[in-house]
Amino acid sequence: MRSPRPAPAKCAGGDEKSVDQLPRIAPMSNSAAREITLWFLAALTDVAKLSSTIRHGKLLEWIDKAGYACAVGWSRSYCVTAYVGNIRFARSVESGHLVEVNAKLIYTGRSSMHVLCRVAAADPRDGMFTEACSCLVIFVAVDEGGRSRVVPAWEPIDASTWHWPTRRGPRLGFDRKSRT
Repeated sequence: MRSPRPAPAKCAGGDEKSVDQLPRIAPMSNSAAREITLWFLAALTDVAKLSSTIRHGKLLEWIDKAGYACAVGWSRSYCVTAYVGNIRFARSVESGHLVEVNAKLIYTGRSSMHVLCRVAAADPRDGMFTEACSCLVIFVAVDEGGRSRVVPAWEPIDASTWHWPTRRGPRLGFDRKSRT
């Protein structure tokens, strides 16, 4: 018995195409999933009371979203946030500014992924981004049963991608001398 052909799909332009003619989306490679950047517009609804700056809680929400997308892209599974730390608020973000949140995988354990998140903001009129915040977020990949699962290992390519210079632990791009 022959299976029926799928019904034609309507495309944005109103054309009808069969499912076989629709463009295929290629799966991401792990190299592409190591880093992700999300952009947000700091709206008036994100502003702290009696101020024109964005609440730090909103910045942390955006950091968690970008970090989660990075971790899921790498592990190809559901992830939970295990740790948020080393947070440093360098400057405030004004309402109406464009906010860029960059999340980059910098270390993998057996089931954990360390993601370095950096937030920069710019007035859309001049487009000059300056760092507003940075932190480390650790995610753990979990399976359907809620147990941790193994993630693909990440190996640094060269010295510029290596973030574990000492035996005592990660430096993660944060240097006390550069803090002002």
